[in-house]
Amino acid sequence: MQMKKILVTVVSDQTIPNVLFIKEMQGNADGFLFISTIKMEDKQKTKAIIEACGLTIEKTSTVIVDQDSPFLVKHTIENWLNTFNDSTEFIVNLTGGNKTTTLVVFNVFSKKESNFFYIPIGSKWIVKLNDHFEETQIPLTVQLDLHTYLKANGLYFNSPDALIFTKAQTYQIFQSYKA
Repeated sequence: MQMKKILVTVVSDQTIPNVLFIKEMQGNADGFLFISTIKMEDKQKTKAIIEACGLTIEKTSTVIVDQDSPFLVKHTIENWLNTFNDSTEFIVNLTGGNKTTTLVVFNVFSKKESNFFYIPIGSKWIVKLNDHFEETQIPLTVQLDLHTYLKANGLYFNSPDALIFTKAQTYQIFQSYKA
């Protein structure tokens, strides 16, 4: 029996690292778990990530945790995990969330079949962590276009015309705007 793979994302205000990670790894995942808070859901951060990545709702789950209570974060995630059997592997992105929540996520998923990843700020690679905290760097091959970047930040636009300009044309438009 093949292991089901679930990609785990801790939702935070900074959606771009999560979108980059999901887009890079989504071909390896059968489903997606978003660990979020009421504050992030009020800001529709999970929705923005899902839409920017083009994920289907049927393959996603969102668990709402109380980031101010490590015990409740642990309890909530463990309750969700009880719905899975041991033939599930987790691909865990530790980039988002606050420090306490991320520590709890690491603790809970380290008891399961899991691989842990992190995207350092401003880098062009994903760091895969092993049990000895030795790092393996995986190059980020995904690049976001403007439409996806805006979508990831909850901004949407419709244009009847193609918005494709050369670098020189874009520079000219910028110069005109500055003037």
